[in-house]
Amino acid sequence: MKKREMDDSYWLTLQKRLLDSGFITIVVSPSDGKNYYKPTPRGIRAYKTVLELTERTRLFKGPKFKRKDIDEFKQTSSYELAKDWLIRHDMVRPMYDINTSQEKYELVEYGYEFFQLYSEAITSGPRNPG
Repeated sequence: MKKREMDDSYWLTLQKRLLDSGFITIVVSPSDGKNYYKPTPRGIRAYKTVLELTERTRLFKGPKFKRKDIDEFKQTSSYELAKDWLIRHDMVRPMYDINTSQEKYELVEYGYEFFQLYSEAITSGPRNPG
């Protein structure tokens, strides 16, 4: 997926939403005293759900999951809860695929930017969370 450039104020707004929604948390490394963003179980569930809905194994440069892991996750109740949450908060939208005559899901613009920042935050190393 192609990374979008974001205005600094919008980036900070999304960063706050990631923290407020419980997708990431800030931890301090005891070895170097630096702050890091770490994914929470809720964030990982939502990320895996987006991977399943969009038929991918990775978003941006975020964590990559094996198809088997995503399929196993799809069998849990957490998948349905995360799917409902993502749809209700306008992050993914169902679309009809004419070629396969099936419903599929795509990230809407807000969801795209939200998960771009999520992926960047959990993989980027030490940060000053501001």
